[in-house]
Amino acid sequence: MQQNQNIHVYDLVLKTKQEKFNYQISTNLNPKQIANRWQHPKNTKDWLKEDVKYKILNNNLNKDMRNNIRSENKLEKFETFKNRVQEQEKQNKQSQSR
Repeated sequence: MQQNQNIHVYDLVLKTKQEKFNYQISTNLNPKQIANRWQHPKNTKDWLKEDVKYKILNNNLNKDMRNNIRSENKLEKFETFKNRVQEQEKQNKQSQSR
């Protein structure tokens, strides 16, 4: 995950029956929202519609977009991400209740 202001960038592996595609998705969802909303399978079209870049290009097809830089050492499986976010939320709630 990379973060730029309120935009978070995540690497996804989109699978078809025959192929796999690496895709970087940009979203303004926070990690807690992602852990809840992205836990179920989506088709590729729905993943693309989640992308901020899709929304920008849908409004202006000629918009110049820069590529995000992929950082291989920061990749993690969704389950690992989700568990980490949930653990952080749990710790935050415990520290607030003290």
